[in-house]
Amino acid sequence: MSLRAMSSYARMSNFEFELDRVIAIIEERGAKKIGLQFPEGLRRSALQMAKKIEERTGAIVLISGNPCHGACDVDEFLRTRVDVLFHFGHAEMEPMDKVVFIEVRSNADVIPVLEQAIKMLKGRRIGLITTVQHVHKLGEARD
Repeated sequence: MSLRAMSSYARMSNFEFELDRVIAIIEERGAKKIGLQFPEGLRRSALQMAKKIEERTGAIVLISGNPCHGACDVDEFLRTRVDVLFHFGHAEMEPMDKVVFIEVRSNADVIPVLEQAIKMLKGRRIGLITTVQHVHKLGEARD
C-alpha cells in the first residue's frame, strides 16, 4: 500500500461512514447516479468514498464541492441531478426527498483528551457538548 493510500485509509478509519448501509440503499433504490456531500472536516474522505461506491455498485458518483455547514445546507443543485444524495456528517433535521443523512461517528478515544482537559477545569459543575461525530461518546465522557 502506498504512503498516500495509507494516509487516506487512516483518515477514513477514524470515522464510520457506513459504507455497507450506503451500498444497500443504492441497490434497494436501483440508483445509477449518486451524489455525495460532506462538511469541510470530512471532505478529504470524499474521493475514497466515491471510488468505493463506484467499485461496488457501478454507479456514477458526483461529489459536491459546495460549502456545507449543517443538515440545513443540502446541495439542492446536486439533489435535483442524482437518484440519491448522501449527506455525510450531520443528523437529519427533517426528511427530504432523495436525501439520506449519514451521521459519521468517530471511533477516536476521547478519554486522553478529557483527562488533560479536566486538569484545567476550575469549577465543580461542567456541561458537556459535542458534534454528531462524538455524541455516542457522551456517556463515556460523563462517567
